Amino acid sequence: MKAPRNLWVFGAGGHGMVVAETAMESGLKVSGFLDDDEGKWGSTVLGLPVSGGRSVVRQGDRVILGIGDNNRRREAGEWLDKTGVSLLTVRSRWAMVSISAVVGDGVVMIGPVVVNAAARIGKGVILNTASTVDHECVISDYVHIAPGVNLAGNVTVGQNSFIGIGAKVIPGIKIGKDCAIGAGCVIVRDVKDGSRVV
Repeated sequence: MKAPRNLWVFGAGGHGMVVAETAMESGLKVSGFLDDDEGKWGSTVLGLPVSGGRSVVRQGDRVILGIGDNNRRREAGEWLDKTGVSLLTVRSRWAMVSISAVVGDGVVMIGPVVVNAAARIGKGVILNTASTVDHECVISDYVHIAPGVNLAGNVTVGQNSFIGIGAKVIPGIKIGKDCAIGAGCVIVRDVKDGSRVV
């Protein structure tokens, strides 16, 4: 008889805690945390063990990405892909996701997120607390949409970009890859790859 598969949250920091609670509230049984920081090994977070680092992962385990930093989350996700471990998508019970939306692996939706018709959400994306993604938006892999962000219809966000807390983006805007949009910004024109907007 096979041992039950473990379900790990990769990342034992603040974002990882939120992700773990979201998973548990949605009915998933979390085995514990993994973290690359050896200083956290053997500790507990939310009453769950930080069981170690990557060497703990076994074939058949499932992992939820709990890392807020886009570069670190992408690197962890790509490593997990190579090992053949399943990346789980976690959706808050309060999230509203259109039946025509397409959501990739390893996505986390926290709190009352809204994803509207024909939106496409890439792999490893964070849709943080109360963010909204309107119709036909395309959110590329490993993007972080911070709490309270509102993306109007037909917005495109390139890979690895960060949209800061409370930012607003008007319809049809294209934000390039590796961009950082500051908190509270209102984006009314396209943003080139690698740009910082404050």
